[in-house]
Amino acid sequence: MASTTLMGGDLIQALTIHEGFERLATAIAPMVRTETLALEDALGRVLASPLISPIDVPAFRNSAMDGYALASPDLSGEPPYVLPVEGTSLAGHPMTEALSSGTAVRIFTGAALPDGADSIVVQEDTVRLDEGRVQINVRPSPARFVRPVGHDVAAEHELAARGATLDAFLIAAATTSGIERVNVFERPRVGVFATGDELREPGARLGPGEIYESNRRAIRMLLQGCPLDVVDLGILPDDEAATKAALASAGSEFDALVTSGGVSVGDADYVRQAIEARGSIDFWRLNLRPGKPFAFGRVGSSCYIFGLPGNPVSSIVTMLLLTRPALIALAGGNARLPSAFSAPLAESAQHEAGRDEYQRGRFVVQDGELRVTTYGDQSSNRLSSISGADCLFLLPGTQTHFEPGERVDVLPFRGLL
Repeated sequence: MASTTLMGGDLIQALTIHEGFERLATAIAPMVRTETLALEDALGRVLASPLISPIDVPAFRNSAMDGYALASPDLSGEPPYVLPVEGTSLAGHPMTEALSSGTAVRIFTGAALPDGADSIVVQEDTVRLDEGRVQINVRPSPARFVRPVGHDVAAEHELAARGATLDAFLIAAATTSGIERVNVFERPRVGVFATGDELREPGARLGPGEIYESNRRAIRMLLQGCPLDVVDLGILPDDEAATKAALASAGSEFDALVTSGGVSVGDADYVRQAIEARGSIDFWRLNLRPGKPFAFGRVGSSCYIFGLPGNPVSSIVTMLLLTRPALIALAGGNARLPSAFSAPLAESAQHEAGRDEYQRGRFVVQDGELRVTTYGDQSSNRLSSISGADCLFLLPGTQTHFEPGERVDVLPFRGLL
């Protein structure tokens, strides 16, 4: 892994969010260990092999509507036509005999067409007569309302490529194709640390200058549902030797580590030094607000490490934008930045020039249009500004003031989680 040159203890270049993501995507080698699971146990897992349908779906021609099946060449002249009804075809109970010339078969949605039939006339276009006859009031079109063999999926069709995540829709499609077991990547083991002498667990009595630690829990919750085996490794003290020892030990056991705090320039920020001592740093700073101090590298030869900022909002933002997508890529999934959409501002917004800023926002509707507005104090220590928000929106560092109606890139939380 290439490392940026250090100068005076600091990495020279602060990367944009896109540059940081590209560095992560290039550096991370996806998981290679695989296992085979029952399809019903594979929700959220990443395919290690393409998912191929072994059969045609459906395997027989069937009706898309309730009505009557017939052979259109048997009809001459203009409607109406009167035909004898010689049988019924139900879903799961098909008519096995071939259609006799000049007759019709009562058929229901999903039922197999009898041999010889090429058209369906919906029941609204018919009148049932006495003596087992039906009046057809329209001229049927061949193949109308007929689902052909393989109409949904053809045999040997690729349902999903290697690297796709098995969601409920894909599992339903695989089930329809009769697939029972799938080959998936094993879940990478991810250890989560927090750092800081001031941190205490909820339930403990707080002493002077102490706070309850929330970053580890937020990180674990943000990784729920990902194809990862996430383990809470507790709180590291502000001690250089202890931090180095803990990272070295965890680096031999886990595929990736996520830490929060200890990667800035303070005298008690030891995570970055510990990474340098036990491995290598690829980059350290982002040209981003919130989230400037963000370290990525390796501990040992095979464990990736993501050093998130200690401020809660900064930790969450860099988790959503960079760390979570990178860990999904490690699990064999497709690496991509979260998808944004453009929306106008409901009110003016401002920030300091120089760094791109993701502000916490809320959606509002003005004059029937969906807009976004800043929500709460944007200080990176204020969790209340993100717990009540709907989204993040980007204010580029090249501009300080934004007027109402100006369009910004918006990342809804529903699309990030």
